[in-house]
Amino acid sequence: MDLFVHNEIYCLWICTSCHYAVTPQHLDRHLRTHHRWHPSVKTAELRQAALTEMLKKAWIEPRKEVCRFPSPDSLPIPHLPVYSGLRCPLCSYVSRSPQTLRSHMSGIHPETRRPRGGDCYRKPNIAAAAESVSCQRFYIAGAGSQFFAITPASQIERVQKAAQMSKAEFIQSQINQVYEQDQQAQAIEQQSIPIEKHSSEVSPWMELTRWPEYLRGKNLAAVAPLGSIPDSEKEPLLTVFVQSVERLIHRAYQTIASHRINEFDQIQINTFFRRPGVWNRPIQIYLRPSTYRQYRQVWQRLICFAYRSSRPDQPIILRHQLTTAQLAALDQMEEYGTRLLDQPADSRSETRYLIKTIEDQLDEACLALSIALLDHSLKGDLFESTVIGFLAIFGINTDCSNFRDPNYYTTYLSALFSLHG
Repeated sequence: MDLFVHNEIYCLWICTSCHYAVTPQHLDRHLRTHHRWHPSVKTAELRQAALTEMLKKAWIEPRKEVCRFPSPDSLPIPHLPVYSGLRCPLCSYVSRSPQTLRSHMSGIHPETRRPRGGDCYRKPNIAAAAESVSCQRFYIAGAGSQFFAITPASQIERVQKAAQMSKAEFIQSQINQVYEQDQQAQAIEQQSIPIEKHSSEVSPWMELTRWPEYLRGKNLAAVAPLGSIPDSEKEPLLTVFVQSVERLIHRAYQTIASHRINEFDQIQINTFFRRPGVWNRPIQIYLRPSTYRQYRQVWQRLICFAYRSSRPDQPIILRHQLTTAQLAALDQMEEYGTRLLDQPADSRSETRYLIKTIEDQLDEACLALSIALLDHSLKGDLFESTVIGFLAIFGINTDCSNFRDPNYYTTYLSALFSLHG
Protein backbone atom coordinates (compact mmCIF):
# COMPACT_ATOMS: atom_id res chain seq x y z
CA MET A 1 0.00 0.00 0.00
CA ASP A 2 1.56 3.30 -1.10
CA LEU A 3 0.28 5.29 1.90
CA PHE A 4 2.29 3.28 4.45
CA VAL A 5 5.72 1.76 4.88
CA HIS A 6 6.43 -1.21 7.14
CA ASN A 7 9.22 -1.13 9.73
CA GLU A 8 10.29 -4.72 10.37
CA ILE A 9 12.51 -3.93 13.38
CA TYR A 10 9.77 -2.32 15.49
CA CYS A 11 6.78 -4.03 13.80
CA LEU A 12 5.10 -0.79 12.73
CA TRP A 13 3.17 0.59 9.78
CA ILE A 14 4.14 4.27 9.35
CA CYS A 15 2.02 6.71 7.32
CA THR A 16 4.42 8.35 4.88
CA SER A 17 2.34 11.53 4.49
CA CYS A 18 1.29 12.05 8.13
CA HIS A 19 4.69 10.88 9.47
CA TYR A 20 3.56 8.74 12.40
CA ALA A 21 2.70 5.10 13.04
CA VAL A 22 -0.86 3.80 13.05
CA THR A 23 -2.21 0.92 15.14
CA PRO A 24 -4.48 -1.83 13.73
CA GLN A 25 -7.37 -0.52 15.84
CA HIS A 26 -7.12 3.05 14.51
CA LEU A 27 -6.28 2.30 10.85
CA ASP A 28 -9.86 2.66 9.58
CA ARG A 29 -10.41 5.93 11.44
CA HIS A 30 -7.07 7.27 10.22
CA LEU A 31 -7.92 6.50 6.61
CA ARG A 32 -11.40 8.01 6.88
CA THR A 33 -10.12 11.19 8.53
CA HIS A 34 -6.90 11.90 6.64
CA HIS A 35 -7.02 9.97 3.35
CA ARG A 36 -10.69 9.63 2.54
CA TRP A 37 -10.14 10.88 -1.04
CA HIS A 38 -7.32 8.44 -1.80
CA PRO A 39 -8.53 6.02 -4.51
CA SER A 40 -7.24 2.93 -2.69
CA VAL A 41 -9.29 3.55 0.50
CA LYS A 42 -12.42 5.38 -0.64
CA THR A 43 -14.87 2.68 0.45
CA ALA A 44 -15.26 0.53 3.56
CA GLU A 45 -14.47 -2.57 1.50
CA LEU A 46 -11.17 -1.09 0.26
CA ARG A 47 -10.19 -0.07 3.78
CA GLN A 48 -10.94 -3.55 5.07
CA ALA A 49 -8.87 -5.04 2.26
CA ALA A 50 -5.99 -2.75 3.19
CA LEU A 51 -6.21 -3.83 6.84
CA THR A 52 -6.21 -7.51 5.86
CA GLU A 53 -3.15 -7.03 3.66
CA MET A 54 -1.25 -5.05 6.32
CA LEU A 55 -1.99 -7.64 9.01
CA LYS A 56 0.00 -10.19 7.01
CA LYS A 57 3.13 -8.53 8.41
CA ALA A 58 4.11 -8.22 12.07
CA TRP A 59 2.12 -5.31 13.51
CA ILE A 60 2.25 -4.41 17.17
CA GLU A 61 -0.80 -3.24 19.14
CA PRO A 62 0.67 -0.91 21.84
CA ARG A 63 -2.35 -1.23 24.14
CA LYS A 64 -1.84 -5.01 24.38
CA GLU A 65 1.90 -5.41 23.78
CA VAL A 66 4.99 -3.69 25.11
CA CYS A 67 6.57 -1.37 22.55
CA ARG A 68 10.23 -1.73 21.76
CA PHE A 69 12.14 1.56 21.51
CA PRO A 70 15.53 2.27 19.93
CA SER A 71 18.60 3.02 22.02
CA PRO A 72 19.75 6.66 22.33
CA ASP A 73 22.69 6.05 19.98
CA SER A 74 20.44 4.72 17.19
CA LEU A 75 19.93 6.53 13.91
CA PRO A 76 16.57 8.25 13.27
CA ILE A 77 13.76 5.96 12.12
CA PRO A 78 12.84 6.77 8.51
CA HIS A 79 9.54 8.63 7.82
CA LEU A 80 9.26 9.88 11.44
CA PRO A 81 10.01 13.57 12.14
CA VAL A 82 12.98 14.49 14.33
CA TYR A 83 12.34 16.98 17.13
CA SER A 84 14.50 18.90 19.60
CA GLY A 85 13.89 17.61 23.10
CA LEU A 86 15.12 17.53 26.70
CA ARG A 87 16.16 14.34 28.50
CA CYS A 88 15.52 13.94 32.23
CA PRO A 89 18.85 13.95 34.12
CA LEU A 90 17.62 11.13 36.37
CA CYS A 91 16.03 8.71 33.85
CA SER A 92 15.49 8.16 30.12
CA TYR A 93 12.30 10.25 29.90
CA VAL A 94 12.32 12.74 27.02
CA SER A 95 10.08 15.79 26.62
CA ARG A 96 9.82 18.58 24.07
CA SER A 97 9.06 21.36 26.56
CA PRO A 98 10.61 22.42 29.89
CA GLN A 99 7.14 22.62 31.47
CA THR A 100 6.37 18.97 30.73
CA LEU A 101 9.80 17.92 31.98
CA ARG A 102 9.26 19.79 35.25
CA SER A 103 5.88 18.08 35.70
CA HIS A 104 7.54 14.70 35.09
CA MET A 105 10.26 15.36 37.64
CA SER A 106 7.77 16.62 40.20
CA GLY A 107 5.63 13.48 39.84
CA ILE A 108 8.23 10.76 39.22
CA HIS A 109 11.17 12.26 41.12
CA PRO A 110 9.51 14.10 44.06
CA GLU A 111 12.85 14.37 45.83
CA THR A 112 13.84 17.03 43.26
CA ARG A 113 11.02 19.40 44.22
CA ARG A 114 12.28 22.79 45.35
CA PRO A 115 10.65 24.51 48.36
CA ARG A 116 8.76 27.70 47.79
CA GLY A 117 9.92 31.12 48.86
CA GLY A 118 13.47 32.09 49.67
CA ASP A 119 14.44 28.49 50.56
CA CYS A 120 14.21 27.44 46.89
CA TYR A 121 17.76 28.66 46.27
CA ARG A 122 19.19 26.28 48.88
CA LYS A 123 18.28 23.26 46.74
CA PRO A 124 19.77 22.91 43.23
CA ASN A 125 17.46 23.07 40.22
CA ILE A 126 18.05 19.61 38.76
CA ALA A 127 15.62 20.23 35.89
CA ALA A 128 17.97 22.92 34.58
CA ALA A 129 20.57 20.18 34.03
CA ALA A 130 18.43 18.44 31.42
CA GLU A 131 20.36 17.40 28.32
CA SER A 132 19.30 18.68 24.91
CA VAL A 133 18.71 15.72 22.59
CA SER A 134 17.14 14.87 19.25
CA CYS A 135 14.04 12.74 19.63
CA GLN A 136 11.23 10.96 17.80
CA ARG A 137 8.08 9.04 18.67
CA PHE A 138 5.99 6.35 17.02
CA TYR A 139 2.42 7.48 17.78
CA ILE A 140 0.92 10.94 18.35
CA ALA A 141 -1.27 9.84 21.28
CA GLY A 142 -2.07 6.90 23.52
CA ALA A 143 0.06 3.94 24.53
CA GLY A 144 3.57 3.97 23.08
CA SER A 145 3.46 7.69 22.21
CA GLN A 146 6.35 8.76 24.46
CA PHE A 147 9.37 10.44 22.92
CA PHE A 148 12.70 8.60 22.71
CA ALA A 149 16.18 9.98 22.14
CA ILE A 150 18.09 9.24 18.93
CA THR A 151 21.39 10.33 17.39
CA PRO A 152 21.11 12.18 14.06
CA ALA A 153 23.17 10.86 11.19
CA SER A 154 24.93 14.23 10.89
CA GLN A 155 26.21 13.92 14.45
CA ILE A 156 27.56 10.41 13.85
CA GLU A 157 29.15 11.61 10.63
CA ARG A 158 30.85 14.49 12.46
CA VAL A 159 32.30 12.11 15.04
CA GLN A 160 33.63 9.83 12.32
CA LYS A 161 35.18 12.73 10.40
CA ALA A 162 36.71 14.17 13.56
CA ALA A 163 38.49 10.87 14.21
CA GLN A 164 40.16 11.11 10.81
CA MET A 165 41.26 14.77 11.13
CA SER A 166 44.43 16.25 12.51
CA LYS A 167 44.13 18.68 15.42
CA ALA A 168 44.53 21.73 13.17
CA GLU A 169 41.94 20.45 10.67
CA PHE A 170 39.48 19.75 13.48
CA ILE A 171 39.84 23.29 14.89
CA GLN A 172 39.36 24.81 11.41
CA SER A 173 36.23 22.68 10.82
CA GLN A 174 34.79 23.83 14.16
CA ILE A 175 35.38 27.48 13.21
CA ASN A 176 33.67 26.95 9.85
CA GLN A 177 30.74 25.23 11.51
CA VAL A 178 30.25 28.07 14.01
CA TYR A 179 30.36 30.59 11.17
CA GLU A 180 27.72 28.70 9.15
CA GLN A 181 25.47 28.38 12.21
CA ASP A 182 25.80 32.12 12.84
CA GLN A 183 24.80 32.88 9.25
CA GLN A 184 21.77 30.58 9.53
CA ALA A 185 20.76 32.11 12.86
CA GLN A 186 20.87 35.60 11.35
CA ALA A 187 18.66 34.47 8.45
CA ILE A 188 16.13 32.97 10.85
CA GLU A 189 16.21 36.01 13.11
CA GLN A 190 15.15 38.26 10.24
CA GLN A 191 11.89 36.29 9.99
CA SER A 192 11.31 35.84 13.73
CA ILE A 193 10.18 37.93 16.66
CA PRO A 194 13.31 39.46 18.26
CA ILE A 195 14.11 38.52 21.84
CA GLU A 196 15.11 42.05 22.81
CA LYS A 197 14.36 45.45 21.31
CA HIS A 198 16.50 48.53 21.08
CA SER A 199 16.05 50.99 23.92
CA SER A 200 14.96 53.69 21.46
CA GLU A 201 12.10 51.54 20.08
CA VAL A 202 8.88 52.35 21.96
CA SER A 203 5.58 50.74 21.00
CA PRO A 204 2.80 51.10 23.60
CA TRP A 205 0.63 48.79 21.49
CA MET A 206 3.21 45.98 21.63
CA GLU A 207 3.83 46.59 25.32
CA LEU A 208 0.10 46.39 26.00
CA THR A 209 -0.59 43.22 23.97
CA ARG A 210 2.75 41.50 24.80
CA TRP A 211 2.56 39.64 21.50
CA PRO A 212 6.35 39.74 20.94
CA GLU A 213 6.77 38.04 24.32
CA TYR A 214 4.26 35.29 23.43
CA LEU A 215 5.77 34.66 19.98
CA ARG A 216 9.39 35.20 20.93
CA GLY A 217 11.71 33.32 18.58
CA LYS A 218 8.83 32.05 16.41
CA ASN A 219 8.66 32.44 12.64
CA LEU A 220 5.59 34.57 11.95
CA ALA A 221 5.06 33.07 8.50
CA ALA A 222 4.94 29.58 10.05
CA VAL A 223 2.75 30.53 13.03
CA ALA A 224 0.06 32.53 11.20
CA PRO A 225 -1.53 29.53 9.35
CA LEU A 226 -2.51 27.98 12.70
CA GLY A 227 -5.44 30.40 12.74
CA SER A 228 -6.45 30.23 9.08
CA ILE A 229 -9.64 28.97 7.45
CA PRO A 230 -9.05 25.35 6.38
CA ASP A 231 -8.77 23.94 2.87
CA SER A 232 -11.68 21.53 2.39
CA GLU A 233 -9.52 19.01 0.54
CA LYS A 234 -6.49 19.07 2.84
CA GLU A 235 -8.34 19.46 6.15
CA PRO A 236 -11.83 17.93 5.77
CA LEU A 237 -12.29 17.54 9.53
CA LEU A 238 -11.65 21.23 10.18
CA THR A 239 -14.03 22.07 7.34
CA VAL A 240 -16.73 20.18 9.25
CA PHE A 241 -15.86 22.19 12.37
CA VAL A 242 -16.18 25.45 10.43
CA GLN A 243 -19.63 24.40 9.17
CA SER A 244 -20.65 23.62 12.74
CA VAL A 245 -19.70 27.13 13.89
CA GLU A 246 -21.73 28.58 11.02
CA ARG A 247 -24.80 26.57 12.07
CA LEU A 248 -24.44 27.66 15.70
CA ILE A 249 -24.17 31.36 14.83
CA HIS A 250 -27.11 31.14 12.43
CA ARG A 251 -29.19 29.42 15.10
CA ALA A 252 -28.31 32.13 17.65
CA TYR A 253 -29.20 34.81 15.09
CA GLN A 254 -32.60 33.23 14.46
CA THR A 255 -33.25 32.94 18.20
CA ILE A 256 -32.64 36.65 18.78
CA ALA A 257 -34.40 37.76 15.59
CA SER A 258 -37.55 35.86 16.57
CA HIS A 259 -37.61 37.70 19.95
CA ARG A 260 -37.25 34.51 21.98
CA ILE A 261 -34.71 36.41 24.12
CA ASN A 262 -36.00 39.69 25.55
CA GLU A 263 -33.97 42.91 25.54
CA PHE A 264 -33.09 42.74 29.24
CA ASP A 265 -31.46 39.34 28.77
CA GLN A 266 -29.73 40.57 25.62
CA ILE A 267 -28.19 43.44 27.59
CA GLN A 268 -26.98 40.99 30.27
CA ILE A 269 -25.45 38.69 27.65
CA ASN A 270 -23.80 41.59 25.83
CA THR A 271 -21.67 42.73 28.79
CA PHE A 272 -18.93 41.27 30.96
CA PHE A 273 -20.27 43.08 34.02
CA ARG A 274 -22.53 41.31 36.51
CA ARG A 275 -24.73 44.42 36.81
CA PRO A 276 -25.23 46.16 33.44
CA GLY A 277 -25.23 49.95 33.47
CA VAL A 278 -27.43 52.40 31.64
CA TRP A 279 -24.91 52.66 28.80
CA ASN A 280 -25.18 48.97 27.88
CA ARG A 281 -27.10 47.95 24.78
CA PRO A 282 -28.73 44.74 23.53
CA ILE A 283 -26.84 42.45 21.15
CA GLN A 284 -26.51 43.93 17.67
CA ILE A 285 -27.51 41.29 15.12
CA TYR A 286 -28.52 43.41 12.14
CA LEU A 287 -25.24 43.60 10.24
CA ARG A 288 -24.33 43.83 6.59
CA PRO A 289 -23.77 40.39 4.97
CA SER A 290 -20.05 41.08 4.47
CA THR A 291 -19.64 42.16 8.10
CA TYR A 292 -21.63 39.16 9.31
CA ARG A 293 -19.43 36.83 7.24
CA GLN A 294 -16.24 38.45 8.53
CA TYR A 295 -17.39 38.22 12.16
CA ARG A 296 -18.32 34.55 11.72
CA GLN A 297 -14.93 33.69 10.27
CA VAL A 298 -13.18 35.08 13.34
CA TRP A 299 -14.79 32.43 15.56
CA GLN A 300 -14.26 29.72 12.96
CA ARG A 301 -10.56 30.57 12.90
CA LEU A 302 -10.42 30.43 16.70
CA ILE A 303 -11.80 26.87 16.69
CA CYS A 304 -9.31 25.87 13.99
CA PHE A 305 -6.47 27.41 16.01
CA ALA A 306 -7.50 25.50 19.14
CA TYR A 307 -7.53 22.21 17.21
CA ARG A 308 -4.32 22.68 15.20
CA SER A 309 -2.25 23.95 18.11
CA SER A 310 -3.36 21.05 20.35
CA ARG A 311 -2.26 18.29 17.95
CA PRO A 312 0.53 16.14 19.44
CA ASP A 313 2.41 16.23 16.14
CA GLN A 314 2.29 20.03 15.91
CA PRO A 315 5.92 21.21 15.57
CA ILE A 316 5.12 24.77 16.76
CA ILE A 317 4.77 24.81 20.53
CA LEU A 318 2.97 27.80 22.07
CA ARG A 319 2.36 28.68 25.71
CA HIS A 320 -1.41 28.36 25.91
CA GLN A 321 -2.84 25.26 27.60
CA LEU A 322 -6.22 23.64 27.05
CA THR A 323 -8.22 22.84 30.18
CA THR A 324 -9.82 19.46 30.86
CA ALA A 325 -13.22 20.75 29.73
CA GLN A 326 -11.75 22.18 26.52
CA LEU A 327 -9.89 18.96 25.70
CA ALA A 328 -13.01 16.87 26.36
CA ALA A 329 -15.13 19.04 24.06
CA LEU A 330 -12.44 18.99 21.37
CA ASP A 331 -12.22 15.19 21.54
CA GLN A 332 -16.00 14.97 21.14
CA MET A 333 -15.87 17.30 18.15
CA GLU A 334 -13.21 15.11 16.55
CA GLU A 335 -15.27 11.98 17.17
CA TYR A 336 -18.53 13.40 15.77
CA GLY A 337 -16.73 15.13 12.90
CA THR A 338 -15.08 11.86 11.88
CA ARG A 339 -18.41 10.04 12.01
CA LEU A 340 -19.97 12.77 9.90
CA LEU A 341 -17.25 12.48 7.25
CA ASP A 342 -17.80 8.73 7.14
CA GLN A 343 -21.49 9.03 6.21
CA PRO A 344 -22.29 8.14 2.57
CA ALA A 345 -23.79 10.66 0.15
CA ASP A 346 -27.27 9.14 0.31
CA SER A 347 -30.63 10.86 -0.11
CA ARG A 348 -32.63 8.30 1.87
CA SER A 349 -34.57 9.69 4.81
CA GLU A 350 -32.91 7.45 7.40
CA THR A 351 -29.46 8.58 6.22
CA ARG A 352 -30.48 12.25 6.35
CA TYR A 353 -31.85 11.72 9.87
CA LEU A 354 -28.59 10.10 11.01
CA ILE A 355 -26.52 12.94 9.50
CA LYS A 356 -28.75 15.52 11.20
CA THR A 357 -28.34 13.71 14.53
CA ILE A 358 -24.55 13.67 14.24
CA GLU A 359 -24.54 17.34 13.21
CA ASP A 360 -26.55 18.22 16.33
CA GLN A 361 -24.08 16.29 18.50
CA LEU A 362 -21.16 18.04 16.82
CA ASP A 363 -22.81 21.43 17.31
CA GLU A 364 -23.34 20.73 21.02
CA ALA A 365 -19.66 19.80 21.41
CA CYS A 366 -18.64 22.90 19.45
CA LEU A 367 -20.81 25.09 21.71
CA ALA A 368 -19.31 23.41 24.80
CA LEU A 369 -15.80 24.13 23.51
CA SER A 370 -16.69 27.77 22.76
CA ILE A 371 -18.07 28.26 26.27
CA ALA A 372 -15.05 26.52 27.83
CA LEU A 373 -12.66 28.74 25.86
CA LEU A 374 -14.38 31.88 27.12
CA ASP A 375 -14.68 30.49 30.66
CA HIS A 376 -10.94 29.85 31.00
CA SER A 377 -9.91 30.90 34.52
CA LEU A 378 -6.68 32.90 34.46
CA LYS A 379 -4.58 32.58 37.61
CA GLY A 380 -1.14 33.45 36.31
CA ASP A 381 0.12 33.78 32.76
CA LEU A 382 -2.46 35.48 30.52
CA PHE A 383 -1.25 33.47 27.54
CA GLU A 384 -2.37 30.21 29.13
CA SER A 385 -5.73 31.11 27.56
CA THR A 386 -6.26 29.81 24.04
CA VAL A 387 -8.38 32.87 23.19
CA ILE A 388 -5.61 35.29 24.19
CA GLY A 389 -3.08 33.20 22.29
CA PHE A 390 -5.34 33.30 19.25
CA LEU A 391 -5.57 37.09 19.48
CA ALA A 392 -1.79 37.22 19.17
CA ILE A 393 -1.81 34.90 16.15
CA PHE A 394 -4.65 36.89 14.65
CA GLY A 395 -2.61 40.05 15.09
CA ILE A 396 0.05 38.85 12.64
CA ASN A 397 0.12 40.77 9.36
CA THR A 398 1.34 38.14 6.90
CA ASP A 399 1.83 40.70 4.12
CA CYS A 400 4.79 42.31 5.88
CA SER A 401 5.69 39.63 8.48
CA ASN A 402 4.83 41.99 11.32
CA PHE A 403 1.91 42.81 13.62
CA ARG A 404 -1.22 44.73 12.72
CA ASP A 405 -1.54 48.34 13.85
CA PRO A 406 -4.19 49.14 16.50
CA ASN A 407 -6.48 50.99 14.06
CA TYR A 408 -6.70 47.88 11.84
CA TYR A 409 -7.03 45.40 14.70
CA THR A 410 -10.11 46.90 16.37
CA THR A 411 -12.34 45.41 13.67
CA TYR A 412 -11.24 41.90 14.60
CA LEU A 413 -11.66 42.56 18.32
CA SER A 414 -15.16 43.81 17.60
CA ALA A 415 -15.92 40.60 15.73
CA LEU A 416 -14.71 38.40 18.58
CA PHE A 417 -16.61 40.22 21.29
CA SER A 418 -19.75 40.58 19.19
CA LEU A 419 -19.94 36.79 18.94
CA HIS A 420 -19.00 35.95 22.52
CA GLY A 421 -22.61 36.15 23.62
